Amino acid sequence: MILSSLCLHLSGLDVAQRFLLEFLYLALICCCAILLWVARRYVTRPVGQTFLFFGLTICTLPLVADSSQLRPTLFFLAMTGMCCYVSSMRPSLDAKIVRVLIWIYLILISASLFFSVAYINDRFVSFVGSPTVLSVVLLVVFAIYAAVARSRTMIIVGYFAIGFLIFLTQTRLSIVLWLITPGVVLFSGFSIRRKVIIYVTMLVGLIAGYPIFEYVGSVDQGGYVTREVGAQGEDASFGLRRALTNQIFDEFQSSSMVSKVIGNGSEAARDVIKLNFGTDLLPHNDYLRIAFDFGILFLLMYIFCLFKLVVGSRDFSVNYIFIIYLVSFYHNMVYFLLCPLALLSLLFCTRSDMGRN
Repeated sequence: MILSSLCLHLSGLDVAQRFLLEFLYLALICCCAILLWVARRYVTRPVGQTFLFFGLTICTLPLVADSSQLRPTLFFLAMTGMCCYVSSMRPSLDAKIVRVLIWIYLILISASLFFSVAYINDRFVSFVGSPTVLSVVLLVVFAIYAAVARSRTMIIVGYFAIGFLIFLTQTRLSIVLWLITPGVVLFSGFSIRRKVIIYVTMLVGLIAGYPIFEYVGSVDQGGYVTREVGAQGEDASFGLRRALTNQIFDEFQSSSMVSKVIGNGSEAARDVIKLNFGTDLLPHNDYLRIAFDFGILFLLMYIFCLFKLVVGSRDFSVNYIFIIYLVSFYHNMVYFLLCPLALLSLLFCTRSDMGRN
């Protein structure tokens, strides 16, 4: 995937074409994984989750009008293939190799601190190109590192090292996630019933995120939460996000009951924004985006699949990546494969030489 991304980056294709080809490449890998799974003729773990993701993949197909709308379908196909692989092959996660890769990655990120091209509007982007994406990647990297670190001391060192880099990105939601990490450690050990209550409450809060932030911004006289003040005295970044969300929400409200249940078509939310704003922007609210594109029923099914994966786990890394992924829906990262693939890997892979209990 890294080599294909590099080749596509140098190819001169536009972003949409590169994304499509990358997902087609990954889909091919996943199809091979499915064939391997069938060829093995035995299964070592329950495969219910695989069929749930396969069902979601099938549900998206009738709503795809052309190849430019295939990204969601290919994302769920990739998830299906990964579930097939980890359910049947029981791959091993070698902690030593993972630790080395993580430290190499952090060294490369840190080395870019001294170059001006690693900053956009004073926000640190390193070689990733987006401060928001970088902050999410760093959080996931820390979650994986917490699973393979030799000692708690090294986890604490990694926590503050990654926290420093996240603060440089100035991504507010990621900073909040970094700050609540100790609370997630305690939360991971809760009973299933308590975790369900907390997760549902958090999900409701996330879905109502923009009204909550609007209220916080109205009382934030010192500018501790708001960032760039526009002509109307508001956070310019939040103002754009709210305008995009309101546009999709208004369209969603005016659509028929059938469209609300089964959706308006793959990537329909982006088409609405392109029509009204004159440019291809993402809604910055993937909960609303999925509901508009594929319907409320599909959104509930996908959230159920994710909950079913995680709710019984007491592993900190699994719960933390799940929370990161839910929050990253506000970063247009619902189809960003890093979080779900890391989640599946930590859930199903056997871990050799973990270095800790």
